[in-house]
Amino acid sequence: MQRGYFQQIVWVVMMMLAAGGCNPPTETETPEHNPQLVQIHLQTGFLDELNTFEGTMTKDLVMDGSITVSFWLSTPAQDSILERAEQLSFFGLPDTIPVLDGVAIQPDPSPDMLRIRAWDRDHTVVWSYPVDQMNTHAAAVFELSEFIMEIVRQSPVYRSLPEPRGGRL
Repeated sequence: MQRGYFQQIVWVVMMMLAAGGCNPPTETETPEHNPQLVQIHLQTGFLDELNTFEGTMTKDLVMDGSITVSFWLSTPAQDSILERAEQLSFFGLPDTIPVLDGVAIQPDPSPDMLRIRAWDRDHTVVWSYPVDQMNTHAAAVFELSEFIMEIVRQSPVYRSLPEPRGGRL
């Protein structure tokens, strides 16, 4: 009787293992990634967005809409972004960069924003177009945004995405 019981347990365990191996991955499963100790939310242009708070990156494909994929920054990338943010005094910038008076653009991609949270610091800067290029605060946030986007553009994940089709005037 014990032998039959043992065979039933082995059979049940084998069936559970076989069934578990057949399940497709769920949306909640994500690949391993470095902890995001420096979290970034950068929305720039029309639909380009990096959001390491949620682990996503959206690329504007212009005529083909946009594509959103899982995206995480490496620890060295996070460190270099935080270092550049410190150099540019990002955490001391005003919350809003003023627009250039008397000028308008169409289509307007505004507003754009950059939020960085690192340990006990959490700061967001928002700007709209057109921005006075002589504004030192605007120059700092643009330099930091471009630095972050260059890191994103160099990643294998970004490089594997389709190229935008068309353009915006």
